[in-house]
Amino acid sequence: MKTFFLHLAIALGMASFCATSLSAQNVIDDSVKIDGAMRHFKMIMPEGLSAGAPLVMVCHGYGNPGKAKTWMNRSAVKHRFAVCVAQGLKDSKGKHSWNVGYPSQLGWKVDDVSAVCKLAKHVQKKYSLSADNTFLTGMSNGGDLCYLMAHSKQTTFKAFASLAGQLMYPFYENMKIEHPVPFLEIHGTADVLSRWTG
Repeated sequence: MKTFFLHLAIALGMASFCATSLSAQNVIDDSVKIDGAMRHFKMIMPEGLSAGAPLVMVCHGYGNPGKAKTWMNRSAVKHRFAVCVAQGLKDSKGKHSWNVGYPSQLGWKVDDVSAVCKLAKHVQKKYSLSADNTFLTGMSNGGDLCYLMAHSKQTTFKAFASLAGQLMYPFYENMKIEHPVPFLEIHGTADVLSRWTG
C-alpha cells in the first residue's frame, strides 16, 4: 500500500494540471441509489485492468459535477488502477457539493461520509476491485471531504490526498482519530478561497 500511495502522491503532484488522454481507458457512466438518493459517478477503467486492481475515488470541488478527465487519469493507465469520479448531491443553492459542515450547509441532512463509503463498496463489488487498496482524493470541497473522512471512524479508505482542501476546526476539535492515517495535502500559497494557512 505504501508504494501505491507514493504513486498517488506523485500523480497528484505532477499531473494536476496536465492534459489527460482517455484513449487507453473506458469511461462508464453509472449510478446507484444510496440512502434514498441517486448517486451518479463515472468509472475510468484502463483497458485490460485485472480483477482486484486498486481503486481511487475522486471527489470534485464545490459546484463542479465531476468530469471524466481528472488529475488521476494518466497515472491510472500507467500504474493500473481504476478511478471512480463521484458526483455530490445538489445543496440548497443547487450546487453539486459534499456536505462537510459549511455554514451554508447547516440543516442539510446528507451524510456524505456514509454515502461515499457505501459507493466505494458498491464499486469494489460491481467492478471486481480491491477492498484493501481503496483510496480517496479530492479537490477543494472534495479535499475537505478527505479531511472529514480521515477523522471519521470509516475503514473503507486506506489513505487520502487532498488538493486545496482544509482541515476545519470542527473536525479536529470534535472528532478524535484513533490511529494514524496516511494523508497528503497539496496546496498553493496564493489560494484565496481555501487559504493554506487556514
